[in-house]
Amino acid sequence: MLQRALSGEVVGCIAATEAGGGSDLTGIRVQATRTTSGWHLDGAKCFTTNAGRASHALVLARTAGHGQEFTLFLVPLDAHGVRIKGFFNTLGVRSADTAAIEFDVDLPESAVVGRPGSGMFIILKVLDFERVAAATGLVAGARYALGLAVAYMRDRTQFGKRLFDHQALRHRLTDRWAEVEAAAALLDRACEPVRGTFLGHHQVAAAKLVAARSCGAAIDEVLQVFGARGFTEAYPLERMYRDARLTRIGGGTDEVLREIISLHLDVEHPGLRSALDELRRNDGTP
Repeated sequence: MLQRALSGEVVGCIAATEAGGGSDLTGIRVQATRTTSGWHLDGAKCFTTNAGRASHALVLARTAGHGQEFTLFLVPLDAHGVRIKGFFNTLGVRSADTAAIEFDVDLPESAVVGRPGSGMFIILKVLDFERVAAATGLVAGARYALGLAVAYMRDRTQFGKRLFDHQALRHRLTDRWAEVEAAAALLDRACEPVRGTFLGHHQVAAAKLVAARSCGAAIDEVLQVFGARGFTEAYPLERMYRDARLTRIGGGTDEVLREIISLHLDVEHPGLRSALDELRRNDGTP
């Protein structure tokens, strides 16, 4: 299967989100029940990107009643009992369809990815790579947009001088450039493996959180520089503007990413605790 995926014969998608779950993956209701020959998968997923083009889906399902045990399954989308229920018209990223999928399908034991019960751990690691990919695309897109803006501002004349010679405009553009480059540096840091194997969960969250906001703001600024031209479909900015907005929702919302980061921050630091105690002893308060 891996070789077929690498060659492009197999195209995948991730089916994790549900109508009642959203960012709360522990609230999913799709159920996988053991059978004499493997598993039976029952339920529905929504907002599954690329489902209309994919041949297989990685499906996260509850596998222990209402307990907190989840398993990941590799499901052929042409299997009997799998149905694409419908597609959503989306604001952006229209090159990748977004669908709802219904499951009432029998699966063999070999459909389990990893081992039963390890699905949540696997999907969280998969999400790390999705977030890195999102942040990378944001940085690349914002750099391209800023490059277009510089070329345009050096060429376009208003009030007797180039747009680039208007201090207010070039300073706004340099602010956005600095923010995008800071996001790129944070992304580089997030891509350094922890213990030689895994990405740092909180660092990846921070990279996507910062990139989504700073790169989105840069694209917005560039659209403003181009004025009415930027608002038309003749330029790529309107599409980039729409596409960038998804990254604050898909692959982990801004709010979820902040929670991941805050969990990393909420730990005891003995050295700083001692420093704080010393400051309190000397601050002059009763």
